Amino acid sequence: MEPASTTLAQSEDMNSSMPEDSVPESSAMAKSLEDLHQQLEELHQQVDQKGMLRSVEPPTNDEGRSAVDPQSLPGAYAESAFRRGSNPQPRRRSSYNSCVGSSSGHQEESTSSSRETGVQQHENTIATSHDDEEAATATLVNAELAPADYEDIVAERDELRQKMDSIPEAKALPQRKKISVWIWVVSVVVLVAALIVAIYVSVTATGLDDTASTTKENNTHLNDPFWTSKKLGQTLTGVENFDEFGESLALSGNGQTVAVGGEEAVEFRGRVVVYRLDDSHQPEWQQLGSEIVGDMQGDESGRVTLASSGKTLAIGGIGAWTEGGGDKAGRVRTYRLREEDGQEATWEPFGQVIEGTHASERVGMDVQFSADGSILSVGAPGAVETNRTGMDVGAARVFRYNETTDRWDKMGQELHGIKELDFFGHMTALSEDGLVLAAGGYGFDANGERSGVVRVYDFDAQSSLWKQRGPDFYGENTKDEVGRSISLSSDGRTIAFGAFKHNNGTGRVYVHHWEDSGEWKQMGQPVDGFKEGDRLGRSVYLSGDGSVMAIGAVWNDDVGVRGGHVRVFQWNSNATNESWEQVGPPIRGNANEWFGRRISISRDGTTLAIGGPFHLNPAGAKVGKVEVYSLP
Repeated sequence: MEPASTTLAQSEDMNSSMPEDSVPESSAMAKSLEDLHQQLEELHQQVDQKGMLRSVEPPTNDEGRSAVDPQSLPGAYAESAFRRGSNPQPRRRSSYNSCVGSSSGHQEESTSSSRETGVQQHENTIATSHDDEEAATATLVNAELAPADYEDIVAERDELRQKMDSIPEAKALPQRKKISVWIWVVSVVVLVAALIVAIYVSVTATGLDDTASTTKENNTHLNDPFWTSKKLGQTLTGVENFDEFGESLALSGNGQTVAVGGEEAVEFRGRVVVYRLDDSHQPEWQQLGSEIVGDMQGDESGRVTLASSGKTLAIGGIGAWTEGGGDKAGRVRTYRLREEDGQEATWEPFGQVIEGTHASERVGMDVQFSADGSILSVGAPGAVETNRTGMDVGAARVFRYNETTDRWDKMGQELHGIKELDFFGHMTALSEDGLVLAAGGYGFDANGERSGVVRVYDFDAQSSLWKQRGPDFYGENTKDEVGRSISLSSDGRTIAFGAFKHNNGTGRVYVHHWEDSGEWKQMGQPVDGFKEGDRLGRSVYLSGDGSVMAIGAVWNDDVGVRGGHVRVFQWNSNATNESWEQVGPPIRGNANEWFGRRISISRDGTTLAIGGPFHLNPAGAKVGKVEVYSLP
């Protein structure tokens, strides 16, 4: 673009430097010259239509000037010779050469003859003899040469030329025309180049979309500069100040349904809204059924999970009072979506309400469904183990739904932390079939105060008990708080967990895979935050096959204090360098949003939901938000 703008500036400077009275006069003369040239061209065309005008170079004298008197030449040929002056060049050669055929020998013979005899006014037939002695003839039709006023037009043209030469400013006109031509050429070149780049980017982007499902195997997205996330639909926001909308969220298996909770909404009753994506035109999230609000002030009902279908929902209310447990014992309710033609969708409760049995158990701190929604894990980090003293040991409980009795029956034994303030059950995760459970206690102190622990269990159908798989996973250092975030792949063989306070709050995420040999193997090196205070690992989520991982760093300040961001990683299974590779730039929130505090990924790893519970609306209210993105 720079050459074009420079040339244009030069052209404008040239226009501004010419006197106002001389430019119109010179332009008019140039226009007249163009008209005269047009008339001359039309006369030549008339001649060509009526006959072939021979273009033979006349003999020259010793001084190099024409030896033929132009006045002796007929019509247009006189003008042509007159214009050639001291260095005559034939105006038209192709007509004559085409008449004599392709034989170069006869061309030379004819030209030599013409130079000896002068230019002939008429010629009827030229015969040539080829090697096979067959005769070829070419007939020239007697030409009616240019009209008598031809010379007048030539004279008028020359007079105008002389007059224009006497005006210095007029000499700039051809230069201006040349500049204009160059501007046009450069503009076309730039336009074509831009078009080529646009087509390349479009084709490349289309190729990325078409191969999205296979890149998890061949890693073609790794460090791809064209990789980009795309926001799906509008931003979903809370309504009132301190709603903390997005403190909890869950996606369906296909990523087309999202449940969002705000546990402090409606005077701490809590509120849950479910949306379904309508992509018939522009993608838009439509509310699915009515919002679900907690029963009483202080219920804090807003921890959510969805079955893969998006039609089975569980909500934990960690502050709920229960008759058998007391204040903040907590409860969990389950719902099914009812849709009938012509009627509004509704969420209908099913099964019994699962309640805490002791005060401050905070049952429902975390809830997770199996894929079909028939198995449900419930975290109760404030639970106290039977026959043990001390508070907040914590527990994880699993329930299986009984269709016959419409009840949630306990599945296996209750799993507890080891000592006071373990907060075991703060986070849980289930495999797709519900037979593998992971649970964390961020207060466990194996490697220092609150270093944290994560344990994995398999359900043994024969004994109906949960049996631990492999050893504990501990945080490396004091206050790492491992166990705040956990995710399992669909088959339960890959686990990811975060230590968001590791290394002065830089944060770290670990990934391990359960080998056929019966042991855990770390997958690549741990993923670390960019800098101290990022708190990477406050949330983590794996795709169904465990090859895509999203990690939230809630206090990253790239775009503002505690704005937060989410980074997406792809497992690079190259045998020589197995590692987690970041794909695309981080997805960032705004200042003080804590963007990435909660995340969820669809089963195929192509849809990502992100919560920012402290998002401010235009009025300055801390309402919270959720954004959903499509990943290549």
